[in-house]
Amino acid sequence: MRRRAPRSTLFPYTTLFRSKGAVEIPRAALREGDSVFTIDDGGKLAVNKVTIAWRYPDTVLVADGLATGERVITSRVGDAVPGMKVRTSVTDAGSETASAEQAE
Repeated sequence: MRRRAPRSTLFPYTTLFRSKGAVEIPRAALREGDSVFTIDDGGKLAVNKVTIAWRYPDTVLVADGLATGERVITSRVGDAVPGMKVRTSVTDAGSETASAEQAE
């Protein structure tokens, strides 16, 4: 039986700006199998396989697998399903968050 993600799931994300061929992301953004969740141009959750150049205690340095401008989900996400619709918003504090719903 396929489980549906909660409709009120909130998680932060960041937009990438590549510098010197690699990008540093929070370690919490790294998923099983050296992959990350991103928000694609259609506003849906996607999975990107990445190449890790270095692992720090709180961050990882990604050498390949992410492009400039990609939006990476930077927190743990339970029951995430590739293709699920993701909506983004700005909080009162000015930080960006995303909420997910199961794709139809």
